[in-house]
Amino acid sequence: MDRHCFLTKIAGGLIHSLVIDNSGNLWAWGSNNSGQIGDGTQDYHGYKTIPTRIKAETKFTTVSVGSIHSLAIDEDGGLWTWGGNYNGQLGDGTTVGRTSPVQIKQNTKFIAVAAGDFHSLVIDDSGNLWAWGQNDHGQLGDETVTDQTSPIQIEVGTKFTAVAAGNSYSLAIDNSGNLWTWGKNDRGQLGDGTTIDRYSPVQIEVGTKFIAVAAGYSHSLAIDNSGNLWTWGKNDRGQLGDGTTIDRYSPVQIKPGTKFVAIAVGHSHSLTIDDSGNLRVWGWNDRGQLGDGTIIDRYLPIKIKSGTRFTAVAAGDSHSLVIDDSGNLWVWGNNFQGQLGDGTITNQTFPVQIKVFNTVD
Repeated sequence: MDRHCFLTKIAGGLIHSLVIDNSGNLWAWGSNNSGQIGDGTQDYHGYKTIPTRIKAETKFTTVSVGSIHSLAIDEDGGLWTWGGNYNGQLGDGTTVGRTSPVQIKQNTKFIAVAAGDFHSLVIDDSGNLWAWGQNDHGQLGDETVTDQTSPIQIEVGTKFTAVAAGNSYSLAIDNSGNLWTWGKNDRGQLGDGTTIDRYSPVQIEVGTKFIAVAAGYSHSLAIDNSGNLWTWGKNDRGQLGDGTTIDRYSPVQIKPGTKFVAIAVGHSHSLTIDDSGNLRVWGWNDRGQLGDGTIIDRYLPIKIKSGTRFTAVAAGDSHSLVIDDSGNLWVWGNNFQGQLGDGTITNQTFPVQIKVFNTVD
């Protein structure tokens, strides 16, 4: 029978989006110029404006989205990749694009995944970190600038619990709560106090332990084990949320006194959920990606859709997605390739609910 899906996980890429419902079904929409939707088709000028169910026979638990590729973990810990593969970001040993999910490293089970613009990171169930894809700024962390088309293990001997990938840089948290960063660093996005690229992981010391990280184009967010929010990197559009447009080369605390539980980063905008379920946004807003009804940049966090409690948040390049505590999906921002999933290609400056997630059992 038909039933409404309770959504649990979301991911936003350059111009496409993915969600998982509570039955493990995977849905995708937006640009399909490199097969990143995963429905077996590719259209360089094409896009899907409403969610399409992907690989119906498999149940998924986690997703992440890059510029033109997608990653997902199934309920058995299997890793699946699809989409553009020019730099080996799919990890299948080739540079051939895939329009349907293909399983990678089949003898290993995975628990976390992150897609950068053109590189990929995963953590297996033993806490080992693996990387592949583009490596022009050392974002793979293997001390080289050589692209890799198959997974390689990074920082052997260290066990990791969380990972994030941005535009040519990477962030990870180990099982002691230490923060590690590497790759491109021209705007201080690594948080090590410099603007020097790093070709292997470096530990960032700020006197606290971390539980979550998020990476954007050139700025980063992290939550520590007390729920405090830290930001660093590029800040030309106020994306750090510190009230300025000054780049920060080391982490700075944002909105002291508020405890945060979830974070997401777009090209130059940021979203967070606090421990009461409130949604706050700030940064670049030229496509309405902040959802406040304007196209005005915000240099400090502002609440969006007050009165609604949220449980998950994701950011694409210049669009945003959240799930409320009833499992409903809300989207806003840039929509020129249908990445909002509302059946149009019209930008939205306020959150709109997507209601098409109905499956037949």
